[in-house]
Amino acid sequence: MDFKQFVQDNRLKIMEVLDSERIDIVNSIPIKTLISKYLQPFWRDRPNKQAFYMIKIHEEHALKVSYAGVEDELPTAIKEVLKTHNCLTVNAEFQIVDAESVKITEELLRVC
Repeated sequence: MDFKQFVQDNRLKIMEVLDSERIDIVNSIPIKTLISKYLQPFWRDRPNKQAFYMIKIHEEHALKVSYAGVEDELPTAIKEVLKTHNCLTVNAEFQIVDAESVKITEELLRVC
């Protein structure tokens, strides 16, 4: 059986496994700390309350986040780049590795 057929035949089971992994990452202490201590205050204090943005971090970096990097990058580089872009990808040091302007939709958020 080829891989494509396997995925089609087992789509629900595969989605359950992926969702379980995502839940484990989102509920981890490093991610909860990142969100509550850094990202929520940053969001509350954002200068343009009408604008929405996304900060993405790959799973391989998510559990290795440097809080010192977050403290350095959020108020400086990230704040500056968000003036012209609304979708950023950061690494474990919270340094910007990609920035773009996209239309943020519910479908886009589900994919991320």
